[in-house]
Amino acid sequence: MKSFKTLLKLNKLSVAQRISQIAITSTLISLLLASTMYTTFDYISFKERIKLDLQTTATLLSTQINSDLTNAGSGDALLDSLTSKPNIRSAILFDRRGVEVSRFERDETSEPWKSPTYQTRPKFEDIEGDLVYMFPLERGRDVVGALYLRADMDERFTRLVQQLWLFVIVLVAAVAIAFSMASVFRKAITDPIDRLTIAAKLVSDEQDFSINVDRSSDDEVGDLTDAFNDMLWEIGTRNHELLRAHDELEARVEKRTRDLADEKERAEMADRAKTEFLANMSHEIRTPMTAILGYSDLLLNPSLDDSERVSSIQTIRRNGEHLLTIINDILDISKIEAGKMTVERIETSPIEILADVHSLMRQKTSEKNLTFEFEFEGAVPEHITTDPTRLRQMLVNLIGNAIKFTETGGVTVATTVDLATRRISFGVKDTGIGMTESQLHRVFQPFEQADSSTTRRSGGTGLGLTITQSLARMLGGDVTAKSMRGLGSVFTLSVDTGDLEGVTWIDDPAQQMLERPDDQTDNPEQVKLTARVLLAEDGLDNQKLISYRLRQAGAEVEIANNGAVAHDMALEAIDKGAPFSVILMDMQMPIMDGYTATAKLRARGYAGPIIALTAHAMSGDRDKCIDAGCDDYTTKPIKVPELLGLVHRYATGGELEMVPMKTGDEASSSSSRAEPVVDTSKRLPLISEYADDPDMEELVEIFLQSLGERMEQIRSSWDNWDVDTLTRISHQLAGAAGGYGYPSITDASREVERLLKGNQPRELTESALEHLWDLCERAKLVDIEQGVA
Repeated sequence: MKSFKTLLKLNKLSVAQRISQIAITSTLISLLLASTMYTTFDYISFKERIKLDLQTTATLLSTQINSDLTNAGSGDALLDSLTSKPNIRSAILFDRRGVEVSRFERDETSEPWKSPTYQTRPKFEDIEGDLVYMFPLERGRDVVGALYLRADMDERFTRLVQQLWLFVIVLVAAVAIAFSMASVFRKAITDPIDRLTIAAKLVSDEQDFSINVDRSSDDEVGDLTDAFNDMLWEIGTRNHELLRAHDELEARVEKRTRDLADEKERAEMADRAKTEFLANMSHEIRTPMTAILGYSDLLLNPSLDDSERVSSIQTIRRNGEHLLTIINDILDISKIEAGKMTVERIETSPIEILADVHSLMRQKTSEKNLTFEFEFEGAVPEHITTDPTRLRQMLVNLIGNAIKFTETGGVTVATTVDLATRRISFGVKDTGIGMTESQLHRVFQPFEQADSSTTRRSGGTGLGLTITQSLARMLGGDVTAKSMRGLGSVFTLSVDTGDLEGVTWIDDPAQQMLERPDDQTDNPEQVKLTARVLLAEDGLDNQKLISYRLRQAGAEVEIANNGAVAHDMALEAIDKGAPFSVILMDMQMPIMDGYTATAKLRARGYAGPIIALTAHAMSGDRDKCIDAGCDDYTTKPIKVPELLGLVHRYATGGELEMVPMKTGDEASSSSSRAEPVVDTSKRLPLISEYADDPDMEELVEIFLQSLGERMEQIRSSWDNWDVDTLTRISHQLAGAAGGYGYPSITDASREVERLLKGNQPRELTESALEHLWDLCERAKLVDIEQGVA
């Protein structure tokens, strides 16, 4: 097939040429086949006709021949009658012996016919292009001779030439007709194809897919036209969709590019803000630290009188509280950004919260000679459902900012309840310096401050408003601000009140707030406990310190060295009918830790209050303790008021009974002071309040004496790289040192514990251990009997 196509060169021809060539070739082949068949049939028919003629002639001649063939004359006369048969060229008559009797030759000049072999049976043979018929002569059953007739076949070639000419004439006529017919049919076929071709070129050149080719026939070409139109429509639709997708993609890429640029700009702004924030925090942290260290050095001077010593201690405490506020802000914003900040929703008295805030903030307004007023627009519910700690924190933050940026005039807090939105709002209005529009837009951004110069004059982290707004939103409210430069600002805090159905409303909240007694913060007081407490603590220092504080408040204390002992003692006390009022459970103990002991007690049905004690203060530690079955949680080093308050609340559920504590003068009179006999320049400062209690002095001395043994354990464990022992000792120091007045040792111990548990490089751990070692050495230089370092 391939060679035939190559021969015809169909692949190089147009459709019209192919149609013409196919028509002519088909005609030629058809005529050739027809002519061949006709010629063959004519030849066969001609030969059969000659045979029949020879047979007829031979039969007629045989009836006229005598049985005696010896008379040659009669034979010649008989054969001469063949002259009338133009197709018979020669004839021979044989006798029974095969001897030629007579012969007939039509052309005397030609070479005579050689006598063929005598045959006694009828037979046809082709001899030298002629047809010879051998016919036996019979008389009865005897063969008396034979007659041979030779017919001329030249007519056959004459007929063939005639047929050839006829074939040529017919062929020429057929080709002409075929070509004419091909032209007619070619136009019908190629015109639609030409239209399709033109349409395809237009589509290719102009990208116009709206072209539609008319269908001109109902055959395959018509189907092709419809398919072509459908294809154009489909391609046009796809092209439109691709163009639209391309446009959308370009728009998306452009938007993404703008967003990335905006994100980059915001990231750069945030980076600049954080850089500025870190610089500000460096200043903010160094300022109170400088005061703390400076006044701590002053305390080392033995010539200070009591009033100067008290003033220095108050300065240290005030700067320490400021430093704690900064640290708390940083921790809060870290929790908020990490999504770890949680709030609770409990019944809260807004009047009590406002009274507490008034008590906390009135001293600051008094120091700056500012008015501090509270206004109420209508009645206020006796209770709302919110987080009292966070609400107090937000109000203190907003009021503190108002006081900070106000030099003359005052601060007013206006309270409003909106029943439609179920929100309570606190508007904090000041007469301070105010803010511009651009400053107002940035004031709630993390690490942003309205004005660096003003902030540097007034101080602050720049995180308070961000924290306040985040907390407000977590409590179902928000914080908004209005301000004008030089005319003051108004910050409005709103929180969700919860369901107010059935809640008592206070018609005169201002009067009730005034009737509420202020906290006696200026006079040191002590909690009075009547409780039986089980202290589960493995650290000897913490055992002595915590039990001392509890007994000092009036509690009865029993000690368990580990969780297993605490578990058994708690159940045994129930069996004896004298259960413990409260269990203080250290969560990190040998043999059985606090988590396991608490879980086992709860599994045994123990329902008494269990308060967790742990040196871990990271996010999630409280939840871990509560999940183990504890009722509440407090951290080590212990905060005495917090610890005693928790014990009292869970032991009795009543209000705290307060009794006056000894003043510094009373405490100092109970022990004599001698001149220091050691170099005080290297002493580690001790928190003053621990030096004002004679009983506490003894505990501090015992703790300092135990430091030597612990330092040796640290050195030995470090040399042997005993990580477990190092972790245990650092954990015990972290929980105990702060309670004895050495928070710096607590911080250093926590750092060592963190590095050990985090498998940090040994060089870092060694550096932290050296710092802890140095602090312990400096603490050992202090002699409580000789004064506070």
